Amino acid sequence: VRIVQGLAFGAEWGGAILMSYEHAPWKAKGKYTGIVQAGFPVGLLLANLVFLVSVNLGGELAWRIPFLASIVLVVVGLIIRSKVPESPVFDEVKDSGDIVKSPIVEVLKTDWRNIVKGIGLRVAETAGYAVSITYMISYLHTQQLADKTQTLVALCIASAVGIIATAAWARLTDKVGRRPVYIWSCAFALLFAIPMFLLVNTGLFIFIIATIVISYAVCQNSLAGAQGAWFPELFQAKTRASGASLAYQISAMVSGFTPFVTTLLFVSFGWMGPAMLFGLYAAVGLWAAVATRETWGKRERQLADEITKSTPQSVNA
Repeated sequence: VRIVQGLAFGAEWGGAILMSYEHAPWKAKGKYTGIVQAGFPVGLLLANLVFLVSVNLGGELAWRIPFLASIVLVVVGLIIRSKVPESPVFDEVKDSGDIVKSPIVEVLKTDWRNIVKGIGLRVAETAGYAVSITYMISYLHTQQLADKTQTLVALCIASAVGIIATAAWARLTDKVGRRPVYIWSCAFALLFAIPMFLLVNTGLFIFIIATIVISYAVCQNSLAGAQGAWFPELFQAKTRASGASLAYQISAMVSGFTPFVTTLLFVSFGWMGPAMLFGLYAAVGLWAAVATRETWGKRERQLADEITKSTPQSVNA
């Protein structure tokens, strides 16, 4: 049941991102896709606020009520999807007769290298999150460094900051490019791997909050903010949805196993094991960022400025 749910919700990302990307003005692709990416910290904040209340109900009500309440969001999603028109880019592809019958097969044949790079880019974000947030919460409990209420409060603070951080990082990519943000963020995460555990090991609540906020708002949100525009730009319009979604979702498989691997590493090497795994994921992301082409560099930004000055209306890619 969890796999079915994951497949269903996982398919939402590609459609939501591409609708935002292809409707957005050329110079603000990062800004508008960043709003979509900020949906994750919004959801994380709402979920933890609900659990912060429901955890006191005890028994099965503690988790049943939040899950049943999510039906409201599903209905809202269905209504939105039924009202949103196709993007202008898709209409152009359709009108030109350039629609691919089997886009997944096509993108795997012609653009598999970008899919591999995209997987590497997202591993640093999603699998890194699995260590620094998902596993870290369990680590704090098992090592008696924080109780459930404290970790929920820390997560609520981090997710609230993350809403603003994700949008801000995304807007930054419109100004400096997608690649520089990714490179510097992965480099920071690589250096932060060991200090992250040293800080929480103090058992001081203020350090725990600071660590989770940094792990989330910097190491994760910066990468998520850049992905919204960078992933679609790596692929042609006719295979964009399949290419971006494949790169995004295949990497999620790695993060799915990460908490188990992290636990095994902790049993063998103590906290240094999870720390080194987090650093490894950051290194993979750094490699992928260096190996992946910049899609919104200085030349593209200058061209967008020139076209914007000569055209009164916003220009879509």
